[in-house]
Amino acid sequence: MQPSPLPVLRATKPKDERFTHFIFDFDCTITMNDTSQLIADTAIAHHLAEAKDFTQVWQEIFTTYDAEHTAYIEGYEPKWDTLEGIIERQRNQKEVEIRSINRLNRSGMFAGINKAEWRAAGGLAVLEGKLKIRKGFKEIIDEIERRNGVWGVVSVSFSKDFIKGVLEQYLGDCIDAPILSNAPDEAGILRGPEWGWEPGFNTTQAKCMNCNSGPFPSTQNLVDHLLQVHNREFMAPLTTSDTKLGAMHKLLQHWRLDTTDQAAYYGDSTTDIECLFDRCVKGILVGDGGGQILAMLDSPKGPDFMLVESYTTDFENIIIRQPRQELQS
Repeated sequence: MQPSPLPVLRATKPKDERFTHFIFDFDCTITMNDTSQLIADTAIAHHLAEAKDFTQVWQEIFTTYDAEHTAYIEGYEPKWDTLEGIIERQRNQKEVEIRSINRLNRSGMFAGINKAEWRAAGGLAVLEGKLKIRKGFKEIIDEIERRNGVWGVVSVSFSKDFIKGVLEQYLGDCIDAPILSNAPDEAGILRGPEWGWEPGFNTTQAKCMNCNSGPFPSTQNLVDHLLQVHNREFMAPLTTSDTKLGAMHKLLQHWRLDTTDQAAYYGDSTTDIECLFDRCVKGILVGDGGGQILAMLDSPKGPDFMLVESYTTDFENIIIRQPRQELQS
């Protein structure tokens, strides 16, 4: 007869001073809801001012993605109720994500929107109450800064500068925290993050930071120059768990961390699964009940190692997972 299992969860408010570096996912981690529609609404409003209506274009892009994603999930084999299975499914989902990004790129929906406009849209979403921030986020940032720690964001969002606008409005201050996310250039092409260069800014007066060539008439010309002349590497768009893991590792390298217990990662979804379970960080699951990931952890096929051992619904009460009780011989 099996003994009664130990409680899986207990509530605590840890003040773990070991952690000095903190990495957050954005959508549904810092925020309470997904921001894709808000970002699309920003682009639609921008083009409406020029008598161009992208409402139907966006709806078709969204509907096509939703249908492809649903078909992929429902038809995926083998089943993915293990950690390895979820990671494999996430990585194989990249083709679906890239096809959707290519549709966005071809549509021109994000073309002509500069950094300032994206930031303003993010701030306005907070001011108008269209975007809710998870309870306790400001307090955890205050705590990080109190202990002279640092923090950053890794996100698959469409707009890094929208994120920046949200954070600056909510926190009430300019931030210099690194944000590794996608950003459209002036031509509306969605690009992944790249160290030393921020996509989405106006380059009509900008010169190459490597050789002072320029000014360039557009961001695309600057990108072409960097690729062809200086062999600069731009990260692919962040879409799936492995791309987020690569971005997180770049951020950890930037911070020059050389231990395994200085960094914490907060995430909510399967796109965060590889970051949450990476041995370089302490993974903290965010969201009501932990959703699919917590269910997987508690399944008989869940991982033996408890690297993701806690979750939070509000950044205040951290729920610590208890190891399963061993069967008595």
